[in-house]
Amino acid sequence: MDLKLTNHARSMKNVIETYQKFQDTPTADSAFMEPFQSLDSAELRDEAAVAINTKVLPGLKTIQDFLEKSYMANLRPDIAATSLPNGTAYYNQCLKYHTSTDMSAQEIHDLGVSEVARIRADMTKIVTNELGQPADLKSFIEKLRNDKSFYYQTPEQLMERFRSLIEEEINPNLHKLFWNPPDLPLDITEMPPALTGGPAAYYIAGTSDGTRPGKFFVNLKRYDSQPKYECISLALHEGNPGHHLQASYSQLAGFPMFRTVCEDRCYSMSPSRFPINTAFVEGWALYCENLGHDLNLYNDPYDRFGHLSEEVFRASRLVVDTGMHALGWSRDRAVAFMADNTAASQQNIQAEIDRYITWPGQATGYKIGEIKLSQLRSKAEKELGQTFDIRDFHQIILKSAGPLSIVEQEVNDYIKKKSSET
Repeated sequence: MDLKLTNHARSMKNVIETYQKFQDTPTADSAFMEPFQSLDSAELRDEAAVAINTKVLPGLKTIQDFLEKSYMANLRPDIAATSLPNGTAYYNQCLKYHTSTDMSAQEIHDLGVSEVARIRADMTKIVTNELGQPADLKSFIEKLRNDKSFYYQTPEQLMERFRSLIEEEINPNLHKLFWNPPDLPLDITEMPPALTGGPAAYYIAGTSDGTRPGKFFVNLKRYDSQPKYECISLALHEGNPGHHLQASYSQLAGFPMFRTVCEDRCYSMSPSRFPINTAFVEGWALYCENLGHDLNLYNDPYDRFGHLSEEVFRASRLVVDTGMHALGWSRDRAVAFMADNTAASQQNIQAEIDRYITWPGQATGYKIGEIKLSQLRSKAEKELGQTFDIRDFHQIILKSAGPLSIVEQEVNDYIKKKSSET
């Protein structure tokens, strides 16, 4: 606060309410009590309850009081990271960290604008050529948003869709794209209540021995704002062959231990843990959404439209993140841009924009990484011709986890070696 390095109010939305819920929830129902409920020892459960009531909750109340009485009165007035002291250098470093490139904010912004235009053209082709609708993309998107038939009626229906996609349609066909795909368990489960104000889904890696499965958390609180036509892309991204397969490979590939404990999304722990390379990890997950074509999952035009809607969503991030943090965009302008160019619900868009305000630069890593991986695949396919094997290519990518420069170098070496063999 003294240095004026504080959050904006959008980043603190519902934070006080979340802390208050801890105080208002009965101890027996507390999230802190949950790990103890399965224990046979009543004595341990009683000791846990005492610890929660005498230590944990008072400690949280201390933080809540500080936030409410001191921190909230010192929030920065502008959403831009560049409004902070030395903010331009700070934001440039955020971009460098998350994209592993030296691209400027303007270059990233311009790339996003061109990608949005390209993807919108493909979306319009589906609307006109396959669905026989007028070439008015904005009106078509608004129609989708307001048509309840494109949303699930119950949380159970949404959860079942993700489970059937991963367990019945994706996993049985992974061998077509990967040599010996890792088989660590994946638990598709409900997102914790405290986090349901955030994304539609997210992933946390498990352990290499399988005792704790990887977890694909689904935001069931927002079941009625998660479009059916985006579920395939989301399952490919968060589950297999996206985050779960990549995290499992990292744990089983014989990497040094310090390189296998970076999938908890806890960026702030660097350098005590190996840094997460956003452009690789998230670029891979976004690249995997395109693998739905290789797996013949996008058989319905609405699913193909939803896939492009997810892709244009990530391209829009390049525009709005740099727009808000470096180019003077307001939050309203960023929300309007995403509403005009994607089929995401207003609820999802609002939550996402607040995330970009809170986490400068992180959202740009997805599309930057995916573009590079897609370019490298096209290069390998072109130069290797009939000798190209997608399973070999994916193995090279997965073992090259790191900055994009390392991935590109490894793919180039693979192409050179494969070419010399023939």
